Amino acid sequence: MATRSERSVWALAGGAGCAFTLAAITSGQDWRIGFTATALTVAIWSWTGTVLTGAAIGGIGWLCVTGFDVNTLGNLHYAGAGDIARAAVLVALGAGAAFTRAGISAAGRYHYADPLWAEFEETLAERGEFPAPPR
Repeated sequence: MATRSERSVWALAGGAGCAFTLAAITSGQDWRIGFTATALTVAIWSWTGTVLTGAAIGGIGWLCVTGFDVNTLGNLHYAGAGDIARAAVLVALGAGAAFTRAGISAAGRYHYADPLWAEFEETLAERGEFPAPPR
């Protein structure tokens, strides 16, 4: 079984690779197509990593979209409020997907006591008897 950091590394590598590939493939089309494809891959790959990994994948996705789809030919430079909005959306999407998965995973770990078993234990406690410890 992979450790948490190993899963994050694979998510980061896969997310960065897919974001780069999709941005490069869609570079000749309208930037919204590349942005949408990159946003989808950011969400999917971020789902498997940590929140920090998801934010990093979103940042890498923004670099790829800005370089290939918005400014074309790999030219990275700040172009105004649109860049900030795209960066915010992709980073929030990546972190949000990872945070949502972490919350779902954490919610599934906690189980509540069975009411019938709790009543049985209360009855034993009232009589001064306790079940034998498991062997």
